[in-house]
Amino acid sequence: MAKSIYSYIPLAANSKDCRLLHLLPASFETEIQVEMRMMNLDNWEVEQYGCLSYVWGDASVTKPILVNNHQVQVTTNLHDALQHVRKRDELVKIWVDAICINQSDVMEKSYQVYLMAEIYKRCALVYIWLGRQEINGTVDRDPFRYLQHFQRNKHCHELPGFHRNQSNETFIFERNVEMTSLLNDFLTIARCPWWTRAWTVQESILPQNLMISKTGTAKPAVVMHSKNSLRRKVSR
Repeated sequence: MAKSIYSYIPLAANSKDCRLLHLLPASFETEIQVEMRMMNLDNWEVEQYGCLSYVWGDASVTKPILVNNHQVQVTTNLHDALQHVRKRDELVKIWVDAICINQSDVMEKSYQVYLMAEIYKRCALVYIWLGRQEINGTVDRDPFRYLQHFQRNKHCHELPGFHRNQSNETFIFERNVEMTSLLNDFLTIARCPWWTRAWTVQESILPQNLMISKTGTAKPAVVMHSKNSLRRKVSR
């Protein structure tokens, strides 16, 4: 990461200062542009912001974005995440570790990592980016519907393919297309590398609200989650 983008926004040592990105609104295919600003965590109630939770990806495979009019290379997975978080007509304030922290400054990196729990705890929303994977050729179905079945306090015997044997009151399962689709869609997201990250627990438990997003080549499936609710909607 070029040092020049950080020299204009230095962070005071041992303070609650951190950098925040203003993701500028644009159409989906337009070049990603962000403005980097200073934020102090003691003023977090004034500065409503989100955080990005994602897998960095292969550092050797990158795409360019503009940060304060400086071209910066980011991993392809981060580029995809920002592309899907960005809105067409509204500014998005978001904290992203790979950009907001000067990765070449060991002292800054160490202290900002120390602040990360507070950064995630105080944010209004965490955008969880699971990446680009197809769900059986489509992303129109909700990949979380298997988990939502149990969240509604339903038994596994109420899943598609189960039926009661009237003679001995047992349940019989017969393989069927609906159940196969249900499991395959869930396994697609369950196998995403995001679940294996060391930071996943902190980034998903500390905030009040999560937006889980993944996509294939079409519209991303998005799940909104809070401590008291789980609802699905499709963006774009």
